[in-house]
Amino acid sequence: MTPSLYVDSHLHLDDPRFDGEREQTIDRALQAGVGELLCPLETTEVPPGRGELLALGETRPYLRFAYGVHPHQARLYDDAQEKSLLESLTKPGTVALGEIGLDFFYDLSERECQKRVFDRQLSLASEMNLPVIVHLRDCFPEAEEILFRHRDLRGVLHSYTGDGTFMKKAVDKGYFISFSGMLTFSKAKAIRETFSMVPPERLLLETDSPYLAPVPYRGKRNEPLFILSLYQKAAELLYREVESVRDLVYKNYLTLFPQAPTRP
Repeated sequence: MTPSLYVDSHLHLDDPRFDGEREQTIDRALQAGVGELLCPLETTEVPPGRGELLALGETRPYLRFAYGVHPHQARLYDDAQEKSLLESLTKPGTVALGEIGLDFFYDLSERECQKRVFDRQLSLASEMNLPVIVHLRDCFPEAEEILFRHRDLRGVLHSYTGDGTFMKKAVDKGYFISFSGMLTFSKAKAIRETFSMVPPERLLLETDSPYLAPVPYRGKRNEPLFILSLYQKAAELLYREVESVRDLVYKNYLTLFPQAPTRP
């Protein structure tokens, strides 16, 4: 039987804050039992560290990738960008399209543009039979109209901050719900309440590194090693052993991303 591993289902290892210690960061996590890492990559803006990360992925099968145009960069989406996205989605090690969605907090792209690009990428995911990684912030009424229009999709709402009502609708449509280090923040009572309502078979955990470091690492650059603190908090909230949560999330991860590796 393949043993369960700790999963970090969403992190940005191509971020410049990992330059110079990308491999060491991964190794620290591996040594602590974190054995699956999924990195969504933005296709419109490619940081210098992207090449190093992809090269690591060629020899490390637990590094998996997704590609998409984030709502912040939706204004850059055109035919050329779509062609680049489609080419990226055929690369070895790719298991999803994302992260995509809507962000009406920062509004770095015009809202109608965000909605159009989100809808288009959902259509591409459907055509390619790929799960989606969805970013939603301050946009849930608009997101509901677009996201649930695509009835044959599966995916995950990452770093979830919405309420229980939207979460239940998403679960009913087949989506998984992922929580980040915010789950550990002292003022995140509403997020913890929603967390407690998620069906266990639809739960995922993530660091969203280098952002949102969990307690007790608040204020530091987040990294995949810190996912262990999130598993501990999840176990506390679910009244389960940490190993039980690890097994649960690992199973859920492989259910959503069946192209991800299972290793002896």
